Amino acid sequence: MKSIAKISNFASKYIGIIIIVLSIIAFCFPPTFSWATNYTSLLLGVAMFGMGLTIKLDDFKIVFTRPKELLIGCFAQFTIMPLVAFCLAKAFHLSPDLAIGVILVGCCPGGTASNVITYIADGDTALSVGMTIFSTLLAPFITPILVYLLGGSWVEVSLLAMILSVVKVVLLPVLGGVLIYQLFPSFVEKIRDILPLISVVAIVLLISGIVGSNALR
Repeated sequence: MKSIAKISNFASKYIGIIIIVLSIIAFCFPPTFSWATNYTSLLLGVAMFGMGLTIKLDDFKIVFTRPKELLIGCFAQFTIMPLVAFCLAKAFHLSPDLAIGVILVGCCPGGTASNVITYIADGDTALSVGMTIFSTLLAPFITPILVYLLGGSWVEVSLLAMILSVVKVVLLPVLGGVLIYQLFPSFVEKIRDILPLISVVAIVLLISGIVGSNALR
């Protein structure tokens, strides 16, 4: 278990470098990772479930004790990021597939990686977790609307389908992880140090898979 915890800590700390290295491998040898795109929803769900397992009900208290900071953070999350993504897509004249992908990423809530990076950088981890929780709970409603408004100029987006997809891929896995934590806290605490590895592996596979799939075209 200690060895896995060390691997988890290493993977979380150097996730950026790992993504770059594996993306290069995926670009040079596409079949190595291109298969991962067939399991996009599953991998996203796994990443969100892993995040949910790291959240205690006590973490939700920050939503009520520091509402000003959370509101400012979430406002920036769902305004600055989507607009920057939209501007990048326009500036680089991206194809519809790439444009909608960039916009979707810009409209998504924060995740486990941001919490890990905040912790490593000695930042306000409690606030980061609170923002992740709050933005994730808002995402099923705000993300589809933003993608519909900003991405509609490239492709036709079904608002209802987008809402159902975000609920299935983001909200339910996170709440499922939180529930498991409450039901089996002692077990989850024992494996807590290796939980970030679940999300890191899922995220790395997704990114590498996307790079590999596009390299095949």
